[in-house]
Amino acid sequence: MADPTTVSIGEAARQLGLSVKQLRRLADLGVVPFERSPGGHRLFDLWAARRALAQAPDAGLRIIARETAPSIPTWTAGYPLEGLEEVDVWEQASEAWGLTEHSEEYAVFHYTCTELVNNAIDHSGGTRVELRLFRDAPEKLRFEVRDDGVGAFERLRSTLGLDAPLDAIVELSKGKATSDPSRHSGEGLFFTSRILDRFRLAANGIEWMVDNELDDQAVGVSAVTSGTLAGGTFSIPPHRTTAQMFRAYAGEDFAFSRTRPRVMLAALGTDFVSRSEAKRVLARLESFDDVDLDFGGVAGVGQAFVDEVFRVWPSVHPGTKIVPVNMNAAIEFMVKRGLPYRS
Repeated sequence: MADPTTVSIGEAARQLGLSVKQLRRLADLGVVPFERSPGGHRLFDLWAARRALAQAPDAGLRIIARETAPSIPTWTAGYPLEGLEEVDVWEQASEAWGLTEHSEEYAVFHYTCTELVNNAIDHSGGTRVELRLFRDAPEKLRFEVRDDGVGAFERLRSTLGLDAPLDAIVELSKGKATSDPSRHSGEGLFFTSRILDRFRLAANGIEWMVDNELDDQAVGVSAVTSGTLAGGTFSIPPHRTTAQMFRAYAGEDFAFSRTRPRVMLAALGTDFVSRSEAKRVLARLESFDDVDLDFGGVAGVGQAFVDEVFRVWPSVHPGTKIVPVNMNAAIEFMVKRGLPYRS
C-alpha cells in the first residue's frame, strides 16, 4: 500500500511548478527522490522533493534554488564581534559598493545589512563576523553575513524551548521571534526577509529561503553546520522599499500587528490533519491583530486541523483575526465546512 503522504508524478509536477517531463528527468538523474507503487508508477514525497530541489544546481527550476551567481566576492571584510558597532560595518560596505546616499537601495541595504550584523553581535554567541559583497549583475547586488556562533536556529530553539532547530524557521516566518526579548522585538529578521528580492538564512545544517519575486518560500538542507550565514539580493532600484514593508504589516497605530505565516513551512508532508500540527502553526500568533494564514503548497487539511485553527484557537484568542489565503479547492471546502461550528 502506498504511503498516503506521496503523490503521483502529475500532482507532484503541478505543486512544484515543473512540467512532468522536467520532473521525470530530475528523478532519472537522481536529483529528486521517488519510490514506485506496486504497479510501477512513480510516487513523490513533496517535502523531500522540495528539499532536494532547494539544493539542485539547475537554475531553470521555478522552485527556490541556491544562488548561482559567481562565488568570488567583490569586497569582503572580517571583524571581531567584541565592541563592534553594526553601523561601522555598513558604512564601509556601502562605500565599497558606491551606493548613492539617500537612494532607495541605500536605505534597503542600510536596514538589512545592519539588522543582520546586529543579530551576529547580539545573538550569535560567536567571536567574529564576516561581510561579503557580490555584484551578480549591474543592477543586482548580493551580500552575506557570516558569524562563528552557535547557529541561529539552535539559538532560537533553545531560547523558546522548541523541539528542533527546524521549528525555529516556522517561528521566524511569523515575526516577533527573538532569543533576547528584553532587548529585541524580533522584527528585524522578519522585515529583512520580506524586503530583499531573495533572502537566505542558513545554520545548523538547514536553511530557510524566501523568494519575494516568486512569492515563494522553502526549507532545505544546508552545508552550513557551524555559525550562521544570512543575506540576500536586492535590485537597483529596489522592488520593495522599507516604508512599503512596514506599512504592509502595520495596523492603524503603525505597530507590527499583521503577519502572513506560510503553513507549508511547518509541514513534514503536504497534508495537515491533526490538532498538534495546528497548534504548531498557531503558536505565538496571539501577539498579532491580523493573520493571513497562507496555505500555498498545502495539499489538504483535516477536520481536526480546521476545527483547531478556526474555532478552538480563536475562541481563546478573540483579539486575533485569522483569514485563510491561497487555498486550493479541497482546503477551501474543508474550511467552509468547519466555519459554521465557529462560535
